[in-house]
Amino acid sequence: MAAPQVKPEVGDSPEATRQGVLLPSASEEAAANGSSSPRLVPIKREGKQRYRQCDAFLGEGTYGRVEKAEDLRTHQIVAIKKVKASAGSLFASGDSGSVGSGEKTRAQLLRQNVGSVGLHFTTVRELKVMREIEEENVMGVVDVFVEQDFICLVMELMHGDLKKLVDSKTRLAIQHVKCIMLQILRGLHALHKRYIVHRDLAPANVFINDQGICKVADFGLSRCFGCPVVSGTLSKQEQSKGETSQPGKESSVESASKTAPVAISRKELMTSKVVTLWYRPPELLFGADRYGQAVDMWSVGCIMAELLTGSPLFPGANEIDQLSRIFSLRGTPTTAAALLDEEPSLWPLASSLPSFFPFTHTKPKSLKSVLPFCCADSLDLLDKLLQLDPSKRITAAEALNHRWFQQNPKPCSPKDLPVHLLGKF
Repeated sequence: MAAPQVKPEVGDSPEATRQGVLLPSASEEAAANGSSSPRLVPIKREGKQRYRQCDAFLGEGTYGRVEKAEDLRTHQIVAIKKVKASAGSLFASGDSGSVGSGEKTRAQLLRQNVGSVGLHFTTVRELKVMREIEEENVMGVVDVFVEQDFICLVMELMHGDLKKLVDSKTRLAIQHVKCIMLQILRGLHALHKRYIVHRDLAPANVFINDQGICKVADFGLSRCFGCPVVSGTLSKQEQSKGETSQPGKESSVESASKTAPVAISRKELMTSKVVTLWYRPPELLFGADRYGQAVDMWSVGCIMAELLTGSPLFPGANEIDQLSRIFSLRGTPTTAAALLDEEPSLWPLASSLPSFFPFTHTKPKSLKSVLPFCCADSLDLLDKLLQLDPSKRITAAEALNHRWFQQNPKPCSPKDLPVHLLGKF
């Protein structure tokens, strides 16, 4: 059974410009960088001259398809994600008076003036992240070009994804799980220290190449959050851009963010209808519209448990069932006893969320009950990732320094991951 997928909702979608694509939250980022003008993503108009399509169809999604091709310059095999321009927003920049009715086809308009064609905002968000973050464990974009009425994103060809690896029903060794988890956390750390939250982390969105390198991908739901201030109800999050974490040391930004006040304006509120259901944190299930990187850390915890057991940790049928499954293991967030100060609440601010409603009181169970073969250190990391209260969740930088990764067996090298389980590609 596959996890229910999330369709993105139209929010504050970015605009297109004549010279390229205006990056989302560009005004905030420009201000943060001391620049008066937002950056643009240049788009080329070549493609057929450089790439030759192979007889392989790799997949199809809501906004386009992915095909296999050969780069005629480098002779490497690549993947090309072809995304249709938004049919309903031909003149996203507002320049609707430049073309007479019926004078030019939509494809001609795209080739001649690609900036005036409306791209779906998820495409622009994905392009922004892939162009700006150069990190081994984050999927990048090799090239961008126009072909007829498609914007084409050229990417490294990957061997498969974590979902396919889990679905192979072969129990992964602990050293394999550690290697994969380290790579996911490094990719997330690269996003979070630049104030980007992924918002759809799931096994199907973590790809693996034939060398065992894992890459966080699919950034259509990603958003900038609280740059450079702390965002949402989550308060111990951001690392400064370019700053690396050192074992045993807490960065100045991490330290300050634990006590910094929330700073979110009305226009910065975000939708809660993100993240594939089985990997969605409880604050989003309760309708939170102010949040940050802790939503990704909950998803990481769910992925870690799935890698260890071979099965989803919380395979809910709907949002209510999802919450019930979470609370049956982690306990209910607010109880009558807690309100009477007889015991501490697991999540004091839960009742203030827009869609909160009380569940029957349930005490938390030990994670050992569902992962009996796991050592104390792995359960400790899982416990820190799966905190109901997002402000108590461990950050990616902190997780990378967790003692579980130092314990034997040590993480294997990526080249030793069992990529053969993904089958032929």
